Amino acid sequence: LVQTLTGTASDGSSLNTQFGSSISMSKDGTVLVVGAPGVDDQSTELADAGAIYIYKWNRDGSTNTYTLDQTINAPDKLSDARFGSEVNINQAGTRIVIGAEKSANPREMKFDLGKTTFDLQDTTISDFNSGSGAAYTATVYNTKFVLDDRLVSLGVNENDDYGRGVFISDNNVYVGSPKDEGTSGLAN
Repeated sequence: LVQTLTGTASDGSSLNTQFGSSISMSKDGTVLVVGAPGVDDQSTELADAGAIYIYKWNRDGSTNTYTLDQTINAPDKLSDARFGSEVNINQAGTRIVIGAEKSANPREMKFDLGKTTFDLQDTTISDFNSGSGAAYTATVYNTKFVLDDRLVSLGVNENDDYGRGVFISDNNVYVGSPKDEGTSGLAN
């Protein structure tokens, strides 16, 4: 049996969605997860926000094919997050880890704190920390996957690509950060 799956954006096109850039399957083959990090968020016009598609085998009990069961769009409203750049599902088909290798992680930095000769009055500067990356987990509740966590290492910096490599095994989640200079590494 050969089946071709094609991902389409909400506008009906498949142009630049990068559907299939990452794929993972449960051990028994009944759940297939496909990443599409190039999907644009049509409601906010954000480019490359990303999405994942979850297919079920023989969902209706008679087709012996994979049928789209659920789509999960990038939860954060950020352009170029590339949610779905990597996906991995556990053997039981009940938990997914999803990489968003270019997601931003805003952070605040405080200066002065009254310890300098000039007064910045505890100035707070926000850093968008673009391209630092993130990973998300989704777990089956009743019959659908629900995003239940956002993973970010405290040491992640701009362009670390945290989430480019992901793996899940039972209760352990592993997240790679290939461009990290040594402060974030793996998260467990």
